[in-house]
Amino acid sequence: MAGNGSANRLLLLYTPGLDSRRLTAEHTPYIAGLLQTFPHAALTGYPSVEHLSTVITGMRPHEHGIWLAKLKSEAPPTPVQRLIDTLPDIVTTTAQCVVHAVTKSCQMGTIPPRRRRHLHFEKMKFYGRVGTQRLADELASHGVRTSLLSALGTDRCRYVFTDRFVDRDWLLNTAGTGECALEIVQFHALDILEHWHLETPEEFHDYYGHVDAFVRRFHERCQSHGVTLVLLSDHGQEQVRRFVDLKAALKTLEVPEDEYTVFVESMKARFWFHTSRSRDAVMAYLSRSQDGVMVSYQDMHRYLVEFPTREFGEVYFVAHPGSVFFPDDFFQPVVNLYFGLKEWQKRRRLTRPILRGQHGYLPMHPSEQGLMAVLDQRYTVDPRGMELRDVAPSLLGLLGEPIPAFMKGTARFRR
Repeated sequence: MAGNGSANRLLLLYTPGLDSRRLTAEHTPYIAGLLQTFPHAALTGYPSVEHLSTVITGMRPHEHGIWLAKLKSEAPPTPVQRLIDTLPDIVTTTAQCVVHAVTKSCQMGTIPPRRRRHLHFEKMKFYGRVGTQRLADELASHGVRTSLLSALGTDRCRYVFTDRFVDRDWLLNTAGTGECALEIVQFHALDILEHWHLETPEEFHDYYGHVDAFVRRFHERCQSHGVTLVLLSDHGQEQVRRFVDLKAALKTLEVPEDEYTVFVESMKARFWFHTSRSRDAVMAYLSRSQDGVMVSYQDMHRYLVEFPTREFGEVYFVAHPGSVFFPDDFFQPVVNLYFGLKEWQKRRRLTRPILRGQHGYLPMHPSEQGLMAVLDQRYTVDPRGMELRDVAPSLLGLLGEPIPAFMKGTARFRR
């Protein structure tokens, strides 16, 4: 039972990419009005593009362990592996991506096998429509068995995900009736649209207008069923104005590829060095580069990512906001063609496969600021602000539920 004075039912409408800088009275009048009326707080994120694992567990990345890529010990390649390594990268990565499409067993198939063998991948990524059991299975596959699902029980907690902008009516007909203590609706489509369409901000006024109307209808639906609506955005999105070919720049250093390991995301590259020569050459280049900021894994502790060892990255190179590294380790021409033809939201990949919008930069930049709002005037919010790991305990606090010891965040809303 909910505690005295607590909300009986909650619906968390989780919209990644909903940028507070674009929530204006002119373009999103309903959301702007809500933020003037109800308690809300700015959220501090982490230099990453994947926050669901933190939102759902109440733990920072170094606490739940899902931080995309880490170095692993690997035996010398077998004769078969050496033979595979002689094949062109486009052949091996296409084969890996086909295997992943069929079996879902090949993480990061876009990376050639000779590099992929050195890395272990921990990332959560959903496509289409996903439900509660898929989320539980995905967490378990990463060794995470404690979350909001375990705290409330799967019979009292429901998760719905879609990355399709046209699914707004489906979501409205699916959630918000108060059948569970907590419903989490992740509407991921706005984030995808910003990745591939943010070069035309005037077009985004229309998209934000549709989201504004969507929030209004969800709020009305929740009110009619006695459900308290909570709005959550974990980050904004910065328009991309420049791309950097980091891989080509590294090749000019003439350091043998086997002397270091690198994993390149669009806004961040992480390095592991196997020789002093590679460490000296690469770090000298990164320190004088104007394309980003070099951060050691110890320095990353300032940004709330406190891995005690170098296994998740010895040195990070974070692009300046508005810049991306291209090509990155997610880009593969055949995969790019497939998604460009398959999804209208990503159609611009066919003509220019470089992202138009991105986030995941160092957290002091405005694009990395999120927000959480509780649409209930009986509550106040801690003026010290929030970080992402505070979301889960805050939801439990609103429900009057005890906060389990594994959650390291703090409930920030008070009656």
